[in-house]
Order: sequence, then structure tokens, then C-alpha cells
Amino acid sequence: MNDMVHVQWTGNDDTNNNGNNNGEGTNSEDRHNIVQLSSSGMASPMPQNSDQQKMFDVDWEWNPEGWGEFSGARDVGELTKQFALSKQTNCDTNPNNDQDANNCQKLNAAAATVDLGMLKFKPGEFKYMSSRNMNFSNRAQKATLTVLSTPSVVPKVG
Repeated sequence: MNDMVHVQWTGNDDTNNNGNNNGEGTNSEDRHNIVQLSSSGMASPMPQNSDQQKMFDVDWEWNPEGWGEFSGARDVGELTKQFALSKQTNCDTNPNNDQDANNCQKLNAAAATVDLGMLKFKPGEFKYMSSRNMNFSNRAQKATLTVLSTPSVVPKVG
């Protein structure tokens, strides 16, 4: 009811995998993002303009960025973009190279540590994944966030 979720993560700038990610993006770097799914069985993000895209239509949000490009209040579109792109800047307009440092589709320009702030999600069930770490069917970073409209456990009195 009044629970908040502080969304942040830390990746790695030097993975020990012999320079082969067995995935996508810059070799030896571990990066993450969050994109909403329409079904946990799917491995592609829900289109941003979908009327089912409700995960980032939140009741309240706190943005840790005090100044700069990513500061200020964020609406649904801005939250969706920041969670999907992990606050990247200077992105290539036509990225074709997985190893290009400015290939934002592969999250190559994202920082290892990302803090997206605190959110009060509206009631619902939201399926999501990290799109970078889904290659070759060897990993599936998928999850479900369930937000209830009433407490599931009645607080003890006295």
C-alpha cells in the first residue's frame, strides 16, 4: 500500500570470461536494464506505445539525480526510457557494431552502477527483463513484480 521500491544495480567492468560475453555488447562488461514484457514467456520488450505498458505509470517517484540531463520529475515515457536505456548519452544513431562504446542498443554506453530512484508502483502484476542478457537462450533475467492493493498479511494488533 505504501511500499516503495528503490531500483538500482551494479554490473561489472571486467568480467572473467576470456573476453567473450556469450551475449551482446562490449566484451568483458556486464550491463543491465529493465524493460516490461507482455508475457514472461516472451524474450522481447513490450512496445513503448502499447496500451498495456503500465509498469512505469507509477503513483510516486523520487529521482536521485539532482542536476543534469536525467534530473527532475519523470513521467511514464521518461521512466520507461531511463529504465530501458540505463541513462545512456551520446548514442550512435545507426549502431551496427556490438563493440562500439556508443552503441546504446547494446547498453555499451551505460555505467556499471545505475540508480533509477525510488518508485511507488500502482497495483498490478508487471513482468520484466534485462534485454542485454538474453542472448543464445543461455540466460533469462526475467522477473515479475506483483503490487497488491490491500495487505496480504493483516498486521498484528497490540
